[in-house]
Amino acid sequence: MRQPLSRSQFAGVACILGLTALLSNAGAASKPSETPSGLPEAAKELAEQARAWRGDALLMRIEIGRKGDKESTAEISTSFYFVSPPERLILRLPSRQEFAAQELSPGQFGGRGSFVPVPDFSVDLPQAIGVAKKAGMTGSIEEAELSVRTPPGRLPVLVWRIQSDQGQDFAFYVDALTGASLNSRQILDPPPGPDATLQASEDALRAALRRSALASPANATLWLEFVVKPLLEAKDVLECNARGGGWTIVRICMP
Repeated sequence: MRQPLSRSQFAGVACILGLTALLSNAGAASKPSETPSGLPEAAKELAEQARAWRGDALLMRIEIGRKGDKESTAEISTSFYFVSPPERLILRLPSRQEFAAQELSPGQFGGRGSFVPVPDFSVDLPQAIGVAKKAGMTGSIEEAELSVRTPPGRLPVLVWRIQSDQGQDFAFYVDALTGASLNSRQILDPPPGPDATLQASEDALRAALRRSALASPANATLWLEFVVKPLLEAKDVLECNARGGGWTIVRICMP
């Protein structure tokens, strides 16, 4: 990976974005240990600002991490990652006043077509934590990530991945569109056959990506470009399944 741009090179971007006030209200908690909230609204606002950096900028991931040993004093950091696909550039907008723009290595997000942008979502992190606790999570979050994940042999879903600070050796997944709880196997190794919960999550992401086309003509092909096209380009059954498709008898990968 190439080195981040220097502060002087990136000063113009920081000036254009004007993020200090925005990030202090969305994603940057008022107390060090407070769980970030207002992230769906922050993502929308920052997406508009990031397009001043690159007109084709797409939100790819939100990361939340806790630093420190004690919950009362631990600092929670929030970072939003935007990507310009053609130029392979990533823009990280953290919750404190530091900025980093850097080129992606070819495998940073798995290569063109194997990653899916994050559309507008409705389930905030505190709500997702509540769902995870009902599913058995103990303690507080150690880290959380919002991103699109593709279970093998299934279409992609938009989920919060939440890791507890209590040493639980598995993560909790919560659909960021439906609010449904998903277990690790559903995401990492789903069994064959129907799964109503996963189906609902797949349908929700497809609808959200298609709605983005109504909001902006530049997003008119998100579902086709980032989900359908990579499936059609798969060369074998392994690649097809990894991208969430089904390998047909005519040796074509289909959604």
